[in-house]
Amino acid sequence: MLIFHSTENPTRTYNYNSSTNPLQVLLSVLYGSTRMFNQVWLMLIITNTLTFKDKMDVLKDYEHKSNNLRFRNIDELNGKLKKMTQDSRESLQVITDFDYTLSKYHDGDGVRLGSSWFFVENSPLLPLSYREKTKKLHDTYHPIEVDPKLSIEEKIPHMEEWYRKIIILITEYITDEKHFKEAIKDISKLQLRDGAPEFIRQLYNNHIPLLVFSAGFGEIIKNLLIQRDLLHSEYTKMHSNFLEFDQTSKKIIGVKEPVIHVFNKNGGAYIASTPPKETEEIRKRKNILLLGDSMGDLSMSHGIDGANENESTIIKIGFLNHNIDDFIDRYIKEYDVVIIDDQTMNFPLHILRLFKI
Repeated sequence: MLIFHSTENPTRTYNYNSSTNPLQVLLSVLYGSTRMFNQVWLMLIITNTLTFKDKMDVLKDYEHKSNNLRFRNIDELNGKLKKMTQDSRESLQVITDFDYTLSKYHDGDGVRLGSSWFFVENSPLLPLSYREKTKKLHDTYHPIEVDPKLSIEEKIPHMEEWYRKIIILITEYITDEKHFKEAIKDISKLQLRDGAPEFIRQLYNNHIPLLVFSAGFGEIIKNLLIQRDLLHSEYTKMHSNFLEFDQTSKKIIGVKEPVIHVFNKNGGAYIASTPPKETEEIRKRKNILLLGDSMGDLSMSHGIDGANENESTIIKIGFLNHNIDDFIDRYIKEYDVVIIDDQTMNFPLHILRLFKI
C-alpha cells in the first residue's frame, strides 16, 4: 500500500492499491516519470504481504532504469539479500569508508571536492612550504602504493613510514591543539553524499551498527559528523588517524596507534586496538553491508568475528568515482554492485528498505 499526502491539503490522504509491484511504483517516482505524482510527497509503507520476489524484482528495475548501476551477478546478489533479510536487521551491520564513499567526489558542477587530508594540506594557516613537502612525500610513496609488482606485505612498511612523516611535518608547522582546530575549521568543501545523513540516521534509529573507516584525519571526519548531528557513540564507531596531544602543553606529540593506512584499514585492526566492550555489537553481527570506493576497501570486513565464509553474508557496494573505463571491469569483478559517478546514497538506502526500515 502506498499512502500519498497532498501538499495542497496535508490532512487528506490517498491510498494507492494496484496489481503493479508497489516497489516498482516507488522506483518510477525516484528514477522515472513523476508526472502522475505531481504536487504530492510520498510516504512508503512496505507491508508484510510483499514476497521476497517482489522485493528483488526492483533490482532489475534499478539496473534497467539507471545508467550508473552495474551488478556483478544479480542472482547471487538476490541470494545474499534473501538470506540477510531472513536473518533480519538484528544481524546486520554496515562498514564503510569515508572519503569519497560517504562523502562526495565532486559537486554538481563536476568540481573535485576535498578529502579529509585535503583540509590539512590546504589550510590557509599552513605555508606553501608545508604543501611542497607533502607533495614530495606523495610523489615518493604513492607509486609504491599502486605498484602492481609489490605485495601488500611489501607495501605496508612504506605506507606506515609515509604517514608518520606526514605527522612529523604537521608537528613542525602546527603548534598545538588550538592551532590544529583552527587549521581544520573550514570544512565546507567536505560534503556528504546526497542521502548520506538519512542513511546514517536510519541505521541509528534501527540500532544497526555503523563502522566508519578512514586512512585520513579522524578529527575532521568526527567534526563533520558532529556538526550534522550524525555521530551517535552507541552505534557509530570510527577507525581513523587521530592526533595525540600532550595533556599539559596541548602540543601534538604524535598519532594514536595504530597508524591507519589503506592496507590495514580493516575490522581486525579495529578490534585489536579497541576495548572488547566497545566492539561487542560489531563482533556478534554476522551480516555486513560494505561500502567503499577503492580496491583496498574490499578488505574492511576482514577480522571481524562472524565475518567468515561459513556464517556471514557480505554485500559489497563500490562507488566508482573516476577513470571509469580503466577500472569498471575490475570493480565489477570484485564488488557485488558498482555505482558509477553517482554522488548519492540512493541505492544503499534502497537496500535498507528491504529490511523494512
